[in-house]
Amino acid sequence: MGALLTCAGSTPRSALSMSAHGALPAAFGRMHPRFRTPAFGTVSCGAAAAAALVLLTLVSADFLGDAILSIGLLIAFYYGVTGFACAWYFRRQLRNSARDLLFKGVLPATGGLMMLAAFVRSAYDMADPDYGSTSLGGVGGVFLLGVGSLVLGGVVMLLVRARHPRFFQDGRTAVTALTVTEN
Repeated sequence: MGALLTCAGSTPRSALSMSAHGALPAAFGRMHPRFRTPAFGTVSCGAAAAAALVLLTLVSADFLGDAILSIGLLIAFYYGVTGFACAWYFRRQLRNSARDLLFKGVLPATGGLMMLAAFVRSAYDMADPDYGSTSLGGVGGVFLLGVGSLVLGGVVMLLVRARHPRFFQDGRTAVTALTVTEN
């Protein structure tokens, strides 16, 4: 239930931003006229999370437990990428002052390195077939779910890139105006 609420509460706002920047279809940018929330994104992300949870539960309670354990691998990955992305984004400002160097370069890059180390160590541990409750071909199910999720995310990103190339070429300059529409 916690995972469902997390998906239904935070993911639609990321989808809203991506829609506003042209990386997702405009439907994800539709706002509820009264509540001013991303209505389509909330419903679609909540439905996708609920479907995934039901599917995982039907497959096996052990599989669901391993899927929950794999989330740590995903968190280490995206926090690490965020730290490196921050340092890269502000790279031209790092010579402005010692403060900029520290707060926009050294600390984010150090955080990225720490998360990369956590990712590698976690992936190593999770690859053990005794880690978690499932395994396939001598490889831990937690590892397969975590790395499989990252690979699936990469494939989806490439598909979105093919469908919405302007966002990936122009980035923030590709912002479109959001309008409030009735659902």
